Amino acid sequence: MKYIIILLIFASSLLYSQDTSFVNISGDTIFYQWEILEDQPTVAVLKYNGERFLSYLGNADNSGSISEDNLKTWQTIPWFRLEDDIRLTDYDLLPNGNIVLSGYYREKPSGGAVVGRAIMKLDDIEGEWKTYMKEEFKDIPIGSIKFKDSINGILAVGRKCGLYRTTNGGTEWFEINPILVTDKYENYDISDFKYFKDSELLMGLIFVSDNRQYYFTFSKDFGETWSELRNLPRWYQHSTFHPLNWGFFTRNDSLWFAGGSGTGHGSSEHTEYIYFSSDLGKTWEAQYLAVSPVLGSAFTSVEFFDNSLVGVAAERSARVLITFDGGNNWTWIRDSVSANGDLSLYDYFDPNKLGKYRVLKADNKMIFSGLNKLFIFNNLNIPNPTSVKEGEQELALDAYYDIKSQNINILSKTEGIIQSVRLYDLTGKTLYSGSGYNSANCTIPKSELNNAKNVFAIIQANNQMYFKQLMCE
Repeated sequence: MKYIIILLIFASSLLYSQDTSFVNISGDTIFYQWEILEDQPTVAVLKYNGERFLSYLGNADNSGSISEDNLKTWQTIPWFRLEDDIRLTDYDLLPNGNIVLSGYYREKPSGGAVVGRAIMKLDDIEGEWKTYMKEEFKDIPIGSIKFKDSINGILAVGRKCGLYRTTNGGTEWFEINPILVTDKYENYDISDFKYFKDSELLMGLIFVSDNRQYYFTFSKDFGETWSELRNLPRWYQHSTFHPLNWGFFTRNDSLWFAGGSGTGHGSSEHTEYIYFSSDLGKTWEAQYLAVSPVLGSAFTSVEFFDNSLVGVAAERSARVLITFDGGNNWTWIRDSVSANGDLSLYDYFDPNKLGKYRVLKADNKMIFSGLNKLFIFNNLNIPNPTSVKEGEQELALDAYYDIKSQNINILSKTEGIIQSVRLYDLTGKTLYSGSGYNSANCTIPKSELNNAKNVFAIIQANNQMYFKQLMCE
């Protein structure tokens, strides 16, 4: 069995909620610590190109911020300006540091009819925005824009999934074959592109107006050819999605989809979920399903560490889910940074916070960003769980089930003391909760286990946290 120490830096993060919605934790383990960054700009959407971070809020003054020193300091940049009122459609941060965006402008700053569209490009954060293809796109809606490197990009244009391509970083664009959607539908367009750099897959999210449903398709050659239209999973037959609050992660031909949907008939028919597909969405398997007391709650993003089965999912509120086994089992991280795993109604009903929390993997660190928040889930020596051998890692604590006494024994291997112990069963029910032992060992009697065969222990000792699964048979 493979176990990893869970290290929490902040004393406040050692507190646990009494909420009993705890779910199965696997025996795999992970080192981690929270790093909370102060004096950050108000962050809504964070992008990373390997060297720079770009934060754009979309506020009244259309300002963005660039960090070139790993989030230590930020430089404010002017966003985009034309002679009219510009509205952003989509944007991307290129590996060479350039920013390319698609947008439209109205006849007057206060609103009015759309009078043109444009591609704009910022080659130097000290320079000026340049406008491209303004006349060509004047009467054609332009949408999502994505780049796979500094020169090759793709743009959604018009209806019927029209596509344009650039091979020189956005200065010039040319039309390519559209995505072919079946003759069954008459009205559809591309809602968004997502490009997965590690697997070099381009995903097109398709919205079909005829039935008001979302679908997706994949391209392995950056838009030259596409797979057939594929269904997004949904728990209820007539459920609707929240297109601004969902996330994907792909590795080889495996795909994780995190989001939420409902029928619109109340929270009892609204579900948060994480689905897994081993064949890029041809078939789906539910990994996490939960009916939330808050209508509209959803996961916004999901990420896995490099070459690891350890992953995290971010919710619209500050809660964070973690898995140690590729998503077969998920559990809430219960510390003060992640809201103790408790659902905050304030995060949902405050219009300034709604839907603003996301996770972005950068240099194999998980960065959680939201309005007025930026905190990093640092991995400390993340191993590949499939390659760690039994006994390979030295633990500073031992917890085991004694077959003879049928008790659980916990022993600290250092001079430190055991501070608290919580035990859960498979259903998430709290079996035992104790603290203040002030000794290097303790015993949990069998009477506390309620005949549970599979027990999950969370132990605080030596200012460290341990997750461990115990088979009590």
